[in-house]
Amino acid sequence: MQVNTDSEKKEKKDAEMYLEFLAFTMSQNYSFAQISKLGRFLKILKGKGMGFLNRYSFSEKEISKVSTECFGPFIVDQLKEQLSTRPCSLSVDASTIGGENILALKVKYLEKII
Repeated sequence: MQVNTDSEKKEKKDAEMYLEFLAFTMSQNYSFAQISKLGRFLKILKGKGMGFLNRYSFSEKEISKVSTECFGPFIVDQLKEQLSTRPCSLSVDASTIGGENILALKVKYLEKII
């Protein structure tokens, strides 16, 4: 009978953690689709190992550095290649807000040409 009790305790703990996960993601204004995708991604990561959770701090500074130094150059190169081989449009908008000049560029392109 003890095995059943331990199983029930684990199931209850899992349910509490699931509800805590849902409550946190909802409090951060994640959409239901985003929560679902994040949950499925975490399941995949769990199978591969989650040691990185303890190894890295997840500070905004650290995430910014990874974004600009690791992902940034790759994304820029990928965009350059895509924009040079696909039809695209470019919109330019300039404004002055609070005495500061701001320039916005918006590029639209077809990712896939059918």
